[in-house]
Amino acid sequence: MPDVQLHIEGKLYGGWKEISLTRSLDIFANTFDLTLTDNQASQARTVKLGSPCQVRIDGETLITGYVDRIRPRYDGRNRSLTVSGRSKTADLVDCSVPPHKVNGVQKREQTLQQLAQFVGNLVGVGVRSEVSGLAKRRVSVIENTETLFEFLEAHSRADAVMLLSDTDGSLVITRAGIERVDTALVLGENIEEAEGAFSHRDRFSHYYVSTQQSNWNDDKPELAAHITGESGNVNVRYRPTTVPVDSMDATQAKRRAEWQRNVHYGRSRQATYTVTGWHHKDGLWSPNTRVRVLDEWMGFNDEWLMIGTVEFVLDARGQRTRLTVMPAEAYDLVPLPAKDGGDW
Repeated sequence: MPDVQLHIEGKLYGGWKEISLTRSLDIFANTFDLTLTDNQASQARTVKLGSPCQVRIDGETLITGYVDRIRPRYDGRNRSLTVSGRSKTADLVDCSVPPHKVNGVQKREQTLQQLAQFVGNLVGVGVRSEVSGLAKRRVSVIENTETLFEFLEAHSRADAVMLLSDTDGSLVITRAGIERVDTALVLGENIEEAEGAFSHRDRFSHYYVSTQQSNWNDDKPELAAHITGESGNVNVRYRPTTVPVDSMDATQAKRRAEWQRNVHYGRSRQATYTVTGWHHKDGLWSPNTRVRVLDEWMGFNDEWLMIGTVEFVLDARGQRTRLTVMPAEAYDLVPLPAKDGGDW
């Protein structure tokens, strides 16, 4: 049984009876819920809301953040205490620029990493980048009406990068991973249960991107005013859709249409697999890695899929991991250009 400990200001809390730890590409701040019962619950009453903490499995740190919720419960026979929290990056999700900054904050000639370091410093979140060559923005304005994460996420699209929460609580600028796990998910072998989510509701036969850009050709202004990118889809009945996007040329518009098609395809084929334990052959399961899936019942006939979400669970049923997987196209990234003038 793995040793799960909550570290708070030099104190260690263990013996958890129920555990849920979630790391995901789709949820920026990682989360944890830890439950104690009976006498141990009384000992954990010393945990204070807002405490900085770390959650570790067998000494390996999975989440660094803060305790932001405590739920004590009891009845005539039992008592329990659940301690919940999120990684440090939750403050980027929740917080915005103070209201006395009437016109927001304006930054010039800054890369995404520099912008992230600025907003991260506001709430004590570190930043590192695994991507080189990030472009500088002419002008970037952090508005009072948006959260710090919304500001960074919008800017990340221009560099075709993802923003993730690292195990030390810092923000990581990265791209979809290519690392492959050496343990396959196989029907009839290591899969305890599975649930698929297959849908055509967001898939279309034709994706059109309608856009325009500044007119550099005075003889043919209509060429700049009506730019269309198109991408077709196979095995989908006639279902056209048009996406309006600002300031793109024809090549960019076509690429955006292809991106829209690919992401919708990836998101239309996903499944959540439950396996025994928290480890694969070489370590703990982790998001942003790829796993081989052999499951004809789900329609995955020997495919390498992206692990988008990992949830470690311990309860009365035992110890297990839930893995949400889908085609890597779900996390396909293309650079989306800024509007003229540097605004987004």
